[in-house]
Amino acid sequence: STPKTGHTPRRTEQAQPTEDPEPTPEPTGETLVTDERTHAPSETPGVPEPPATPAPTPTTPAASGVTVGFGLVKEKAHAYTAKLVIAADGKLDGLTLKMPVGGEITSLNGAEWTQEGGILVLDSAQDLDPGENLVVTFSADGQSDTPKTCQSPQGDCVVV
Repeated sequence: STPKTGHTPRRTEQAQPTEDPEPTPEPTGETLVTDERTHAPSETPGVPEPPATPAPTPTTPAASGVTVGFGLVKEKAHAYTAKLVIAADGKLDGLTLKMPVGGEITSLNGAEWTQEGGILVLDSAQDLDPGENLVVTFSADGQSDTPKTCQSPQGDCVVV
């Protein structure tokens, strides 16, 4: 006779179908061969690929732009010294530039300047050729604030 174990048989639940009834192969790093023919999808036998065409070079000069690099040289609790490196894409006869600054400027070297509220206005008689830089350093009382914008009547102005 079969001994009784005191357990009632459990009903096994039926397997429910998943949305994808076919098993998905696990990636193994090996290529699965599904066709006896071998060919790369981008190659068509007997048809050479066309050579890459270089982009046309613009014949008209691009509008001049001014790039301003801003960096803190020294920062204290309520004062700072900053350096501006100003470059032009094209030749500039002198430079006029406006940009926001934090605090009140106490001294500036490298250009003529005025401050109108939180805006520094630079004027330089120095001509800038492409590849040349105008370096301006200034000290200010107050909190430094890295400018995100600038304006110049000589072209687009970008702070980098």
